[in-house]
Amino acid sequence: MENYMNDSIIEKVEEVVVMIKNSEEYRQYILLKEKMNKNKKITTLIKQIKKIQQELVKKEASKMDTSELEKEYANLLETLNQIPLYVDFRKTQSDLNDIYQTMKGRFDDYFDQVFN
Repeated sequence: MENYMNDSIIEKVEEVVVMIKNSEEYRQYILLKEKMNKNKKITTLIKQIKKIQQELVKKEASKMDTSELEKEYANLLETLNQIPLYVDFRKTQSDLNDIYQTMKGRFDDYFDQVFN
């Protein structure tokens, strides 16, 4: 009986995963991600931002002045956030994260009630 229950639960989880993958939000997310990965301006900006983030961490750890890097970081981020494709991607990503957080919250609430 225990195996049946575990298999049944796993089956239901797989059904939910398939439902999410078939959702408009997920399909839109994948489409936008593919478009972003093909966009040189976006990929270049993201690489530059990541590089600056690493430099900021190093300088902050060494207690060095980071003001110039912070300005450069802010400028690059502002530029990135003005690209409609990137803005749409981030919105869709946020929507998917909200779905995940809602599901996680429901599971957490349920198990808190069961075990406490």
